[in-house]
Amino acid sequence: MMKTTLPSIGGLVLCGGDSRRMGQSKAWLALNSQTMLDRVVVTVSNLTSEIVVAARSTQSLPPVSSHVRYAYDKPNHAGPLAGIAAGMTLLAPTCDAVVVVACDHPLVSVSFLQTMIGALGEVAAIVPQYEDRTYPLLAVYRTSTLQALLSQLNNGNYRAMDFVRGSQAKILDVSALALSKIDLMSLKNVNTPADWQQIQAFARNT
Repeated sequence: MMKTTLPSIGGLVLCGGDSRRMGQSKAWLALNSQTMLDRVVVTVSNLTSEIVVAARSTQSLPPVSSHVRYAYDKPNHAGPLAGIAAGMTLLAPTCDAVVVVACDHPLVSVSFLQTMIGALGEVAAIVPQYEDRTYPLLAVYRTSTLQALLSQLNNGNYRAMDFVRGSQAKILDVSALALSKIDLMSLKNVNTPADWQQIQAFARNT
């Protein structure tokens, strides 16, 4: 696959969740002999000039095959917004915008992320929506939203959708786009063993 480098776009892969419903670390789950974390990192690397992996400081992570930097949530256990803030802080000096992907979206595609980046235009953020569900952890945020995010966290508000609303993000209804079934599987994330079985079955049949 030809790599499309966009110097002003950074990549941020989130993997700091507790995985309570899954019962084990999702970052280590292997699909076709590749961990979920590595799959997402490799996909994001096709579109970004640099990548940050956001995690908890005590977390054990599998190795990845692309060069990444690591950012650690401050405070710990403050949810995914803390990971976005930590990663965006590292990327803000060199990137105008950040592609955020939670590592439990192992089937995220390059073409889906390209669609998101292409829709950014002049807005502060692009967040996909499909069948009334919104995906703030599979989105593109300008680094100019960082200060508002830090302020929200300092006020003890860890709700991702409040950040989406506060950043005046554009909600992109992907059901109105001509996306393939494979691209729509980008939205499928793994929360439970049943979700993982569905992901594995889809991967076997494509």
